[in-house]
Parts: sequence; C-alpha cells; structure tokens
Amino acid sequence: MAALKKTKQINLLPSVEFKGSIAGRVLSWLLGTFRYIVIITELFVMIAFLSRFWLDAQSNDLNEQIDQKKAILGASAEFEGEFRKAQSQLNIIAQMQEEPITTNLNTTSSLLPSDVRLSSFSIVENEIKAQGVSANERSIAQYIANLESVNDFENVKLTQLGAKPDDPALFEFIIRAKIKTN
Repeated sequence: MAALKKTKQINLLPSVEFKGSIAGRVLSWLLGTFRYIVIITELFVMIAFLSRFWLDAQSNDLNEQIDQKKAILGASAEFEGEFRKAQSQLNIIAQMQEEPITTNLNTTSSLLPSDVRLSSFSIVENEIKAQGVSANERSIAQYIANLESVNDFENVKLTQLGAKPDDPALFEFIIRAKIKTN
C-alpha cells in the first residue's frame, strides 16, 4: 500500500496577522454584519410568505361575505320593487284624497240609484263626465234629477244614451255636468 501522504492546509488569510490589520478588522466586521443582514432578510421573507396564507384566508372570507350579501340583496330586490310600487300608489291615493275630485266622486256615487253602475268618471276643467250602464231608463232619469238637486253641479246633460252592444237589455249612458265654482 502506498503510504498516506500528509496534506498540509494552507490558510490564505492568516488569522493572527490578518485580524490585527485594519483591512482584516474591516473584512471580519463586514462578514459578520452581512451574515446578520442575510438572516434578518430571510426572516422578513419567511414572515411575508407565511402572512400570505393568513391574508388569502381573510380575502376568501371577505369574498364569501360579499357573495352572501349579494344574494340577500338579489332576493330582496323583488320585494323592494313591490314595496316601492305600493308606496307610490299610496302617495297617489293620498294626493287624490286631497283633491276635489274625490269630493265630487263621493257626491256623484252617493246619488246613484241602486240599479245604475258607473263604468268611468272623469273631471276635466270643472266639468264631470260620468259614463255607466243601467237596466232601465227611469233610473238614468232619476240619477240626472239627483245630480240637478245638488248645489255642487249645474247644467247637467245626458249626452249619450243607447243599448249596450254586448247586452241589449242594458242601456249605456254618458252624463256631463259643470261643477259650480264659488
């Protein structure tokens, strides 16, 4: 066997002489400082990497909450539309009750004989127009007389009278009257 050769180690930076010089001390300080800088940088990278999982979990939770709230809003949109429609109809009714048309409508409908039915009622420029049907002509004449007896109306006229096209046993009529102004 061949004899083992003894190897010599060569130290290019002799520790005793090099540490004593200014360049050696600066190099030693830099190597130690850079080691700490690398360790601190690695800690920051690891913290940022681990915080990503926490931030992703929070983001997913927030997205799920947003989706749930969108579903709730979507479900209540139809109800809200119906509610707004009902509210606007109530506002229209409230406005109509304040107008004189309701007073005139109440007056004219209270004067109706029992077998007379109104199909439409309108007020345009202080003139009422009542359209309806009745089984006999006497009831229509009684209705006209009732309207003339009230002090709220003047110039009451029967403007149209005829048999109803789909039911000849009934009479269709249109009555017009001026509303008295004070």
